[in-house]
Amino acid sequence: MLAGFFYTWCMEMLARILPGPLPFILAVACVPIALWLDVRSWRLCARALKSPGHDDQSRWLIQGIRSGILAIGFVCFAVGLWRFSAPWLLFGVVFLAEEIFETSIMLLAFPRRGSRS
Repeated sequence: MLAGFFYTWCMEMLARILPGPLPFILAVACVPIALWLDVRSWRLCARALKSPGHDDQSRWLIQGIRSGILAIGFVCFAVGLWRFSAPWLLFGVVFLAEEIFETSIMLLAFPRRGSRS
């Protein structure tokens, strides 16, 4: 009963926030972003695996994996907008927010180029 109420409430709020064709436009806009992130992911991972011993190898690999994860998040977000599906939309939003948080933590962990430590 509570889950049904929550689902109905989410759909009503989504319809108020994004009226008309706006969800579909946003969903279509998410697809090229996800495609670009996926291609970037494969390229960075391939570059990291082709050049063992390079100073930036671990950074390339981490960036490649993170780009692939972001692509999955954008696809989930697009599916949620396209189908007006609260679970897909919620999963995509939480997935992207968590990935942004982790990326910011990783940026703090890596030393910057040219800085002395």
